[in-house]
Amino acid sequence: MKSICLLPALLLFTFSARSQSIRTGSYDELDIAYNPATQMITGYFESATGYDEGTDHPKFSCAFYLEGKVTGGKAKIRTYYPAQPLDDVIDGTLETGGDKTIKVHLAEEHGGCWNVQHFADEEPAVFTFDEAQPWIEIRYVKNTKAYFHDKPSATTTRKAFVVKGDVVRISKVQDGFALCSYNGGKQVTTGWLSLQDLNKPGGR
Repeated sequence: MKSICLLPALLLFTFSARSQSIRTGSYDELDIAYNPATQMITGYFESATGYDEGTDHPKFSCAFYLEGKVTGGKAKIRTYYPAQPLDDVIDGTLETGGDKTIKVHLAEEHGGCWNVQHFADEEPAVFTFDEAQPWIEIRYVKNTKAYFHDKPSATTTRKAFVVKGDVVRISKVQDGFALCSYNGGKQVTTGWLSLQDLNKPGGR
């Protein structure tokens, strides 16, 4: 699932000290966000294959969250399924192939990924830039339920909510809240979520 935040400007962030750069946005099935304030890179990969005719249920699916700190032209990343952040943790590397591609290599495959996309082969998986986005971070819900707010204030709670493991794209942080959006499949919900309900990149 991909979430879309709409803001007037799209940002281009410096990724390394070697004049390489990476665009925050969508790269095929991989979404990437870089936060220059923390030098953290976060992302989410989700893809599936083997759909039976006339159904929406794939035979094989692959999904994982990634996070890491940028140093030089690479980032050492940690990957895992967001609903179970303590299980199936696999380390790897992420690097830019210029401003149009992202390369990801993992020490081993996550469950289900071998049939969808290989990440542990000798050559890294390569993803091509599709669309720039204004995200500064990609996070997931760590608590059982998190309610959207109209403003970055606890007094503006809405009925809409996300649940543990749901992935959101963040475009702004203010007063302990994050302006983000979540794609539930049928519609995109945008609003403010408390940072207390979301993981902290680098700390889960």
